[in-house]
Amino acid sequence: MFDQIWTLITEQLKTNNFLSGGAVLMVGGWLLHAIRDYPLSLYDWVRERFIVQIDIPDRSDAFAWVNRWLAEHSYTRNRARFLTVTTRRNQDDREDSQPQIILSPAPGTHYILWRRRLLMLTRTRSDSRTSQGETANPTSKTTGFASLFPTETFTLKIVTRKRQLARELLEEARELVCPSGDGRLCIHVARWGAWNSDFKRLPRPMDSVVLDGTMLDEMQRLVTKFLSGEKWYSDRGIPHRLGFLLKGPPGSGKSSSVVALASALKMDVAIVNLASKNLDDDGLSRLLVSTPKHTFLLIEDIDCVWEQREKNSDDNSGITFSGLLNAIDGVAAAEGRVLFMTTNHPEKLDPALVRPGRIDYQFEIANASASQICRLFSRFYPEATDTQTFQFVNAIVPGSISMARLQGHMTKYADDVELALKHVGELA
Repeated sequence: MFDQIWTLITEQLKTNNFLSGGAVLMVGGWLLHAIRDYPLSLYDWVRERFIVQIDIPDRSDAFAWVNRWLAEHSYTRNRARFLTVTTRRNQDDREDSQPQIILSPAPGTHYILWRRRLLMLTRTRSDSRTSQGETANPTSKTTGFASLFPTETFTLKIVTRKRQLARELLEEARELVCPSGDGRLCIHVARWGAWNSDFKRLPRPMDSVVLDGTMLDEMQRLVTKFLSGEKWYSDRGIPHRLGFLLKGPPGSGKSSSVVALASALKMDVAIVNLASKNLDDDGLSRLLVSTPKHTFLLIEDIDCVWEQREKNSDDNSGITFSGLLNAIDGVAAAEGRVLFMTTNHPEKLDPALVRPGRIDYQFEIANASASQICRLFSRFYPEATDTQTFQFVNAIVPGSISMARLQGHMTKYADDVELALKHVGELA
């Protein structure tokens, strides 16, 4: 049966030119198609088995890590000719210090050797976007946001079959930016609707913040109790959240108290700027929900936000008051969070913002009292006599100046207690 069919086909191909020509075209077309797709199929086969690829968007902390890691790599230092410039300033740098210049590979593809393996880096920079990640036309006036930012992504391809190498590279980059065991606080700053954690500062000793009485110790006791009481809250169906309002004049030590507490309890600090026009209600809610663990959330000068919003009432961008309330203790609000808000004018705050459940404790941190002046003077001048301390304290009216101003005076005359006494009238 099959022999007869094969004989018939063979005879037709020999005698029928049309059929034989079609067969040749068909076989030739199949061969051309196979040859054309073979390199691509081979590349896909190699890529799936011998290349590990990771994509790192600029919203991720890892983007800043890898950017710094690339800046330190010999490829960037010695061979790269197309570079991108960024700057960086540590939180504990002096205000007059120059920011650090960081050069890293520019958008495009770069080939780097790492641990004797080929690393293919592609840096892409796309169209502008708002802080919530929406693409937008920079010439459009309907976006509702004042600032637009380009998005960037690192795509790393490592020629290896071991996925663990990708993690080791990221850990190496993280260790460069955030060394383990260095004792520094990580300062998380909201950027483009996500947390940027590239800022570090030295811890601040508790005794370096001189508050009246035992106020700082009381705050530490309350936070410690809260952090260890998750089960107590859960058993009673109470949201595991704690809120503090620190109120007082500028320079009294409100923000410094938060940093000192974080240092003592080995916590980090996340700072939110509610006045930013690049942050809306949804973005704030996402930020608060994604606040890193073991981190204090700090909102400074809460009273100033709504004043600025009223001055720009024609601008409907930014955070609404109801959006702030929902982010703090709404249904989707984060658990296990310690919130600090600071204000210079507590009388301007809406009662709904500071009610129990949102703000559990209020501490008034006023201008320097006689006790604070005495303790700060003794800290700066441990060699001072009782008479000198008495003269300095009695030369200042309690409650008339801030601790920041007092500290500035003592820093100015740090090397000479006699000069500090002689010029104490400058504080009047």
